[in-house]
Amino acid sequence: LSSDATLLITGGTGGIGLAVADALHRRYGCRLILVGRTAAASTDAILPDREKFLLDVNTNMASDKSSIGTAIHAYDKLLRSVHIRDSLTALKDRGANLQFYAVDLEEPNAVQEFIADIRHQYGKIDGVFHFAGIESSSDTVSKAPSVFQSVLAAKVDRKSTRLNSSHLVISYAV
Repeated sequence: LSSDATLLITGGTGGIGLAVADALHRRYGCRLILVGRTAAASTDAILPDREKFLLDVNTNMASDKSSIGTAIHAYDKLLRSVHIRDSLTALKDRGANLQFYAVDLEEPNAVQEFIADIRHQYGKIDGVFHFAGIESSSDTVSKAPSVFQSVLAAKVDRKSTRLNSSHLVISYAV
């Protein structure tokens, strides 16, 4: 790989994707295109204290348990988007040449549009590191077949073959 390479990392804001992006930046200094399903938070987004947030939710919605679940989900989504923003900022602060795109790889039209945009901007994609997947906290053996299928779908579905590049690395850690 050379410093003028353009590398695409799906699942780019997950733990493995960020670690690989950092290593590629340090070793090659190449252009990194990170793709994740969740958008990064805006620079002015502030994460409230989780305990206070949950206490407020519990006080205000004590009779409606579904609203509590919805509020917790919203908090966790905000937490994830702030983590993405902070992780990308840290990489850029270390000098990484990177762009981040929020794209659902299970949406064929979104993928085609995204790839066309990357090729238009940079002319090529020299390599793809495919770490995308649906997060699941249980180990492989404990997964129900439907959960295992959704985790693996983003990795092995035929849509990923539309990325056409010189190099493809796929992570099958589920």
